[in-house]
Amino acid sequence: MPVAAAASGCAASGALPDKPEDRLSVADKARIVVLMAGGDDHGSAVAAKYQVSEEQVAAQEQLLLGGWFGLLRPTSGRPRRPSRPGRSAGQGAEKSVGLPGGAGHHRPMGALDAVAGRVAGGASVRFRPSGSSMAPLIRSRQQVTVVPVDPSKVEVGDIVLARVAGTVYPHLVSAVDPARKRVQISNNRGHVNGWTGHGRVHGICTAVDGVPRPRTAGKPLAS
Repeated sequence: MPVAAAASGCAASGALPDKPEDRLSVADKARIVVLMAGGDDHGSAVAAKYQVSEEQVAAQEQLLLGGWFGLLRPTSGRPRRPSRPGRSAGQGAEKSVGLPGGAGHHRPMGALDAVAGRVAGGASVRFRPSGSSMAPLIRSRQQVTVVPVDPSKVEVGDIVLARVAGTVYPHLVSAVDPARKRVQISNNRGHVNGWTGHGRVHGICTAVDGVPRPRTAGKPLAS
């Protein structure tokens, strides 16, 4: 696989191992893991240099955060699943979790599923998603607050925690279909994840780093 140039403007791009993805050693992957922990631009540089989508990078980053050093496992030619799920996030607890970007990658079980389970059970949860697919609305590792929601009240532009085709996303509502009781979910870069029923819309994001989100009043479920 030829190596593409890294994204411009990323200070870490020159530090990335200059090898094709299938020739990266464990030490090379450890180096990439450290760089990816630095924020949005690093993930974009990894995606550009190794010719993979930012969605795949976000999925691999969730493996790192939900299954620790999942990226250090031997290369198999496709995204790898963690050996065991991440621990559940308790009510009101913070958790750093991966932020998948779109369809086409294997679903890593772990932190986002645990967060969705807590919110579906009635908990308000604060956590720190990683990834760049929702920037600048949610930047990597900003703290988001998600509370249970009445899905019939969500509108285009709301950020919800929803399951689409088996994968949990803290993504935008890009269209609503009240007659069929479903909403369309997309990231903030134009990628449409798909339609999902009201029963799979678990929560709404009410704040990012403590700054309230607009137009959320009256949408959370009464506790």
